[in-house]
Amino acid sequence: MNFRDIYLKLSSLFPEGAKERTRILLAQGGFIDFSASVYLGFVLFFSFSIGLITFFLFPFIFENFPLWFYLFSAFVIFFFSAVLFYVFLLFSARARAESIETMLPTVLQMIASNIRAGLIVEHAIWASVKKEFGPLEAEIRRISGLVFAGFPVTYALKESSKRVKSNIYKRAMNLMVEGILLGGSLAPLLEEVAQNIRQAEMLKKELSAATITYSIFILFASVVAAPLLFSISTYYSQMNERVWAQHSQDMAELQSLSSNAGISGIALSFLGSSNRSINSEHIYYFSLAALFIITFFSSLILGAIKENHFSEGLKYFPFISLTSMLIYVISNYLFIYLFRSFI
Repeated sequence: MNFRDIYLKLSSLFPEGAKERTRILLAQGGFIDFSASVYLGFVLFFSFSIGLITFFLFPFIFENFPLWFYLFSAFVIFFFSAVLFYVFLLFSARARAESIETMLPTVLQMIASNIRAGLIVEHAIWASVKKEFGPLEAEIRRISGLVFAGFPVTYALKESSKRVKSNIYKRAMNLMVEGILLGGSLAPLLEEVAQNIRQAEMLKKELSAATITYSIFILFASVVAAPLLFSISTYYSQMNERVWAQHSQDMAELQSLSSNAGISGIALSFLGSSNRSINSEHIYYFSLAALFIITFFSSLILGAIKENHFSEGLKYFPFISLTSMLIYVISNYLFIYLFRSFI
């Protein structure tokens, strides 16, 4: 039994809906010949292996932690590893769709010109194949391959729209199919569609420029303001701990003097007691976790504002998250250094 067989057996744990969704994403990402079952099996095997390694490795890195911490860490690593594979497919599909959308108006214009020159639709599409079109060139070849294999051109166009994660491309293919079925003049329709796509792209750029202020505000709040506020809170808790430690030491000395003098120290011990269960270390790790969550949702909002897709914001998340946490750590040490004379 080889690894492929193992992956196929592991993929049986997934429902058919997940396999179908993965198959569509693989096709939209350009991985036409890759098996969805093998991919899902590999993801499960790899993620489980990483989680298992984490479970056995973390006790040597983080000592004296309870068992639930290691189990939870292993589950988090397993979950994020699986999510990364899914995000990889989403980004691949979206990057391919953006490349196709960029070249689509030019291709539609070429098909319209070929039709005006007297070619039928099938030959007009095949004559539009150019290497500089990138992923769209491969898609045109698949359309022509289905047509030359005996399938109707309308079927080939509909199948092509399923292999590209783009509403613009899907609408363009549907319009071509309707134009062919209705028997109208296809060249003017394709030229009008190409013009509309170019106008939509220009409008998208204008909207992106108009929302730059909101993007800057979100970046400032998550990358600069939040880390500084959390570092101030952490520094305050550290200063408070030192003040309480000094206060407890003074009260202990005062108790010792009062007991030697024969004075009851009940009230003094009451004043010097402190049963705080939350310390500065807890606040430090809470701040890091809070910054992780804040930057995650900030990235999603940026993706919605700039790219009109929440998932597009995930590509900003590593940079924003690491920068925010780095500013928090540096500012925390900077506060300690600048105000060390006060504590």
